[in-house]
Amino acid sequence: IGRLPTLPGDGRFTAVVVGGGFTGIEVATELPGRLRAAAGGAEVRVVLVEQADVVGPELGPGPRPEILAALAHAGVEVRLGVRLASLDRDRATLSDGTVIPTRTAVWTAGMRASGLTAQIPGTRDELGRLAVDEYMRVVGVDGVYAAGDTAAAVAENGHVVMQSCQHAVPQGKLAGANVGADVLGLPLASFSPNPYVTCLDLGPYGAVLTLGWDREIAQTGAEAKQLKQSINADWIYPPVDDAAAILALADHRITWPTEAPVVDPRA
Repeated sequence: IGRLPTLPGDGRFTAVVVGGGFTGIEVATELPGRLRAAAGGAEVRVVLVEQADVVGPELGPGPRPEILAALAHAGVEVRLGVRLASLDRDRATLSDGTVIPTRTAVWTAGMRASGLTAQIPGTRDELGRLAVDEYMRVVGVDGVYAAGDTAAAVAENGHVVMQSCQHAVPQGKLAGANVGADVLGLPLASFSPNPYVTCLDLGPYGAVLTLGWDREIAQTGAEAKQLKQSINADWIYPPVDDAAAILALADHRITWPTEAPVVDPRA
C-alpha cells in the first residue's frame, strides 16, 4: 500500500474491498486510515462491494447499525447488490458496469476448507468441511479425526460451528486429546464449546461484541475494541518457552489462557 501510485485522472489512492462479511467489514474500516498514512495525508477512497442487499448478511440485523455507523465514520463507500465482474492492473469493474480506477483490491468473499479434505472419503458441506461427530471423528471413516476449518462440527443448540478461532481452537485441542485417548483405549470427550460470541473490529470507530447466534449487542466502542485487541494479540497465541504452560493450555477443557484450569479431583 505504501508504494501505490496515484492513477492518472483519479488523484486519489483507491482500494476496493470485495465482500461485505466479517473480514471485509474489518478490512474496510481499517483501510482508510492505513491508506491515508501511506499516502502522506493525500485523499483516499475505499469502496466496499457486497453482492447481497445488506452489509454483513450472515451477521444478522443485531450489530448492523453499529457496522453502518462505523463504515460511515471511516468514509467507506458501500456498494450493495453488485459483484466484482473483472479486475485488471488499473481498474475494478462491477457487475452494474461501474469502473473504479484502482491498483489495490482485497478479496474477502468467502472461505473454503483446505483441499486436503478431498483426500478423505467423508461427507462434506458446501464449504468443503468434513462432517464429524461429537468426538471430532469423521463420520463414516474409521480412525480419522478432523478439526478447525476442515470440520463441520455441531456447536450448541444444533448450530454448525463457524470457521473462526473461537471454534477452531477448542476443536483442535479436543481432536488431539481424543486421538490420544483412542490409541490408549481411554474414553473420548465430547465437543462442548463456550457459548458463541462475535467480536467485530470496526477500525477507529471501535468494535462491537455480540452474544449468541442471534448476535445480541453486549459491548460497543472502546470497551469492545480493547477486548478485540486482546483476542488478536494475546488470546489466540499459545505460550512459548514454557513447557508447563503450553501443556496446561493444551487441556481441551480450557479454551483461552484467561480461563482458570478445570481441575477434576478424580483425574
